[in-house]
Amino acid sequence: MLTKAVFLLLAVAVIQIQSEYIEPKFFEDMVPVAGRIVSGWDAVLGQHPHQAHLRLERGSGFAVGCGGSFVHPEWLISAAHCTALSVNIFVRGGAVSLDETPEYLEETNQYWNHPTYDSSAPGRVQPNDICLIKLQVPATFTNNLAPIRVQSAADASQDFSQVKLVASGFGHTWTGGPGARILQWVFLRGVSNAHCRLTYGSIVTDATVCAHYFNVTSQSTCQGDSGGPLVHTNPKGHRILVGATSFGASPSFGGCHSGMPAAFIRPGYFHDWLTEISGIDFENLDEQFIERESLSLN
Repeated sequence: MLTKAVFLLLAVAVIQIQSEYIEPKFFEDMVPVAGRIVSGWDAVLGQHPHQAHLRLERGSGFAVGCGGSFVHPEWLISAAHCTALSVNIFVRGGAVSLDETPEYLEETNQYWNHPTYDSSAPGRVQPNDICLIKLQVPATFTNNLAPIRVQSAADASQDFSQVKLVASGFGHTWTGGPGARILQWVFLRGVSNAHCRLTYGSIVTDATVCAHYFNVTSQSTCQGDSGGPLVHTNPKGHRILVGATSFGASPSFGGCHSGMPAAFIRPGYFHDWLTEISGIDFENLDEQFIERESLSLN
């Protein structure tokens, strides 16, 4: 393990000498070097009730798959590069298998990308890669379908270095393989923004949070997981949405299996915008809208 770690550090050093930073890439563009929630586990029903699976149809005639998080009966948070150029979005929730009928299955065409995100160029990695999706049919919450608390503005700059986090999604099951039919989840370890900037440069802003493998270098998010949740369990045992999956190392640098950090967008930085669009104060939601904690991961 030590030898592998030394080799990885040397590889990063060589890469950064040859070109100042590693090229970031949106996970949906990592073809054929695809992956999943890499080296993760099958989820059980009710374990991640906030998880949404999105199929987004674009005007160009093709569709992409992404993740999202239920944060209110009428609203999801996801990544702007997922919704950019979309004309229709199919939303699934309350299920861990794509082969089962979900508790929620509806379509919508209402979404808002952050105004500083250039939606005409969804293939270019950009900061502020966050969106709000309006559910035209409100969700009815159960033990298997429930919203997650959104990171507070006060905690938006929290340093997650070495902190255990959880990512989940329906991305591909191995490099170049098929998409997962069962929701996958994985532990990740937080990385400081300063360390992450050494890898990706200025694209890592204060509104970014980074995380890499927990104990196996292949652990990561990947193609099909974009927009999905990065979750921290706080000292009270409450799960908090601290990131929406955004980008990772490009395939030329190893892609999802590189061991390099993945980057997520911190929703806590965007409360004013979230409220402006939705009319909802996500920092002070009634507890009836917050998910059950019985299956919280520690």
